[in-house]
Amino acid sequence: MHFVHLHLHSQYSLLDGMISIKQLFEHAEREGIQAVAITDKANLSAVPEIVKEAARHPGVKPIYGCELPVSSPWDGIARPVVLLAKTLTGFRNLMTLVSMANAGGGSPSVCREVVGWFHEGLVCLSGSADGEVARAILDGDLPGAEETARWYGSVFGDDYYLEVTPPGPDAPYTRETFRLGEKLGIKTVATNDVRFVHREDAAGYRLLTSLDRSRDGRPVPGEAYMKTGDEMLAAFPGHPEAVGNTLEVAGKIGTFDIRRQPRLPAFPLSEAQRSRVHRRMRTYARIIDAGARDEEGMLRGDRFFESMSLLCHLAFTGATRRYGSRLPGRVREGLRDELEAISAANLPDLFLICHDIVTWARGNGVLVGPGRGSAPGSLVVYCLGITEVDPLRYGLLPERFMGPGSGILPYLAIDLDERGRSRVVEHLADKYGDGHVALETAFGVLPPDHPGFDERLKGVICRKGVNICTVLLGDRELTEYVPLGVCTAKDGGRRFLLSQYPTGFAQRAGAIQLDLLGCRALTVVKECLARVKSRHGLDIRLEDIPLDDAATFDLYRRADTDGVFHFETPGMKRHLRRMKPGCLEDLMMLDALFRPDALDLLPMAADLKNGDLTVPPTIPETAEILAETYGLTVYQEQVMLIAQRVAGFSPGHSDTLRKALCRRDGPALERLGAEFIRGGLDKGFDEDSLGKVWDSWLPLGRVIFNKSHAVCYALLSYRTAWLKAHYRDEFEAADKKR
Repeated sequence: MHFVHLHLHSQYSLLDGMISIKQLFEHAEREGIQAVAITDKANLSAVPEIVKEAARHPGVKPIYGCELPVSSPWDGIARPVVLLAKTLTGFRNLMTLVSMANAGGGSPSVCREVVGWFHEGLVCLSGSADGEVARAILDGDLPGAEETARWYGSVFGDDYYLEVTPPGPDAPYTRETFRLGEKLGIKTVATNDVRFVHREDAAGYRLLTSLDRSRDGRPVPGEAYMKTGDEMLAAFPGHPEAVGNTLEVAGKIGTFDIRRQPRLPAFPLSEAQRSRVHRRMRTYARIIDAGARDEEGMLRGDRFFESMSLLCHLAFTGATRRYGSRLPGRVREGLRDELEAISAANLPDLFLICHDIVTWARGNGVLVGPGRGSAPGSLVVYCLGITEVDPLRYGLLPERFMGPGSGILPYLAIDLDERGRSRVVEHLADKYGDGHVALETAFGVLPPDHPGFDERLKGVICRKGVNICTVLLGDRELTEYVPLGVCTAKDGGRRFLLSQYPTGFAQRAGAIQLDLLGCRALTVVKECLARVKSRHGLDIRLEDIPLDDAATFDLYRRADTDGVFHFETPGMKRHLRRMKPGCLEDLMMLDALFRPDALDLLPMAADLKNGDLTVPPTIPETAEILAETYGLTVYQEQVMLIAQRVAGFSPGHSDTLRKALCRRDGPALERLGAEFIRGGLDKGFDEDSLGKVWDSWLPLGRVIFNKSHAVCYALLSYRTAWLKAHYRDEFEAADKKR
């Protein structure tokens, strides 16, 4: 290898780069390219994909970089330099510079002084023909070019390079740049300011740039592909050092891991609250002690003890509201076990934050859903009021939510009415500080029905927006974890920080991702309730709606379900008419099986429910577990419970089995199958029956569903159906308004 590309635009340079990160690394590995830089325009959005692909292609060293506009002290015009991170400190400085450049919300730029403050750990290239040095040369201002080069050289020292690109219309700038470098003792590096991988991709790139209305007739580079080292040497006869110096730069780049463990902010307590939680610590000492020391055996800080004390108090207080002042033994022991697990994992603040979100939302007129995901399996979450489904009543499992020793933050997602969601985000920003809260960027490709679509643009990122489901929260200013921009809320005009990373990576970089989802069904329910109150003077409490209402189930059986959450499609209506659901469990099963991988089971489920078919259990002891689904294995929790009852699996080990089934992990399943047979034999079951049960599970990896989620969404659906059955006019008006 005798050349490294140091200036390259991926698809994340929106409408000015065609290269996907996957394509880039595959090409580099195939061609024996040992390092490559990704330098998108004023953003670091490609970083998550770079991390992923670098792990898949260990022979290609990633160089994290950015083309950053820097405003000139002479005319104020922002012109690009290329910055490359040598070290982790350099990467964090690069994040800071990118965030500051985008802080204004308009055209991104920083001034020279800011670059000087955050230059440590960075290599700087002067920029191609659009850079400040090059433009000064092209404008005939050689003293200005020299002054600029001297300033950057004084800041970056030997890490500043003058950039030259293959001669073209701006060939004079290339010749003068070499002369300037010789005069000032600054090395030159050759780049090709790459936009696409292969020469033949130029036509597709021109199509892409034609979608950019802001180009204003600027020329489209047709040679901006990943030239080989030989092609670059041929482009600079007499200056092989410019090509060779790219290896010097690449050699300065270290290997570092930008990922961090997510760090929860401490839940803020008033002095009065702190006094009360200190008085209660003795009451909950055994629970708190489970996590009192960190992995190195050191006592945690006082905020941990305060947060755990408050969480225990809120959970047990909530339990008395849910179950009465004399708590059943199952509740008391279940809460203690879960709270000890939360303490051991050092996660009290996550639960306090979510409790506060739901409490604030309900107190401020925002409608909150009954729950989603696996969180409803937790007694603690139920007693805190975050979810509304009793996990004991429905046989839900806390291990499905928070497996012991998983090292992964449990998934706590909250559904909110659409209009109230932004108010909740504002509450978080007010409580934790604007710099600690951010939304996340969502990227999109050009849809096939777009008038500018062409097959050559298939899969190319062409637009970005705001993810309406997630919010980031940091224990410190988020710019320490992610590169940021800004966005403005549609309905309030308030500005929020916006992570440049696509959804999902920020939590691997140290921030906390909260899933706060705007749910249309909740918006309809809220509007319907307001209309009922206005017209009939009734304040309906959703939690008081009876779950055995004949009129509601008659509506389901007739498939009169337009507007009813999750049950309004033609396909679902056909299955409603066939199954004739008569209880919430029937709705749960229908919703759980109405998925591509499970649809084939729906006719059998209907026949079983209606008594036209029976499936005797292979092992009689499993009949009770499968009774609610008429003998079918529909839920992941059913597999877990059967493994515990039949083979003696612990709750945590049964969750390991669930994961292996759902991931179709062959080696793990082979080991777990042997354990299941052995455990069942030890408990007195015959090997033939055990084998039949195990074999029946193996094809179910993508069929069995999360029961916690099924019961919550069946409940939300039931509430919309109840409103339609009893207040049709108000419900349909609310649905139309949606």
